[in-house]
Amino acid sequence: VGDVDTVNGSVTIGAGASVRDVSTVNGSVKIEDKAVAEGAVETVNGSVTVGAEAEVQKGIDAVNGSLTLRKDARVAGGLENVNGAMLLEGAQVDGGIETVNGDIRLATGSRLTGGIHVNEHKPSWWKGKDSRNPRITIEQGVTVEGPLHFEREVDLYVATGVNLPPVEGVQ
Repeated sequence: VGDVDTVNGSVTIGAGASVRDVSTVNGSVKIEDKAVAEGAVETVNGSVTVGAEAEVQKGIDAVNGSLTLRKDARVAGGLENVNGAMLLEGAQVDGGIETVNGDIRLATGSRLTGGIHVNEHKPSWWKGKDSRNPRITIEQGVTVEGPLHFEREVDLYVATGVNLPPVEGVQ
């Protein structure tokens, strides 16, 4: 199908299906196993889950919501959110990861190109106060290409044997 969007409600792309852009304002997005989103995936208030061997060709963007990529999922164009955890379970992301307050866990077998950027700049509507540092976890068997750029303090956990890329900004 073509573009899939809604304002209030979740979106599920069935196993093996193919779509272009996917977006919702108040709702989650689930892309089931082996499905393909040829465009971008966006949500404002909701999580995004990308199933095993599924593909998103132009990136995932969420404001308030977690991003989960299952084994062998692939995302080009990167991941971006303001608030919400990001989990790569043996997935591949090209284009980097960017967040303000989200925790990031790169589980065994994950591959990330484009690095990680933790931004201190809040959107103009942001009124909240940071309660804790984002937690960045890089497990054994993970490949990260590109710098780790931190504009604010983070709690960084790196498994033994991981070749850490350059760290820029706050040390």
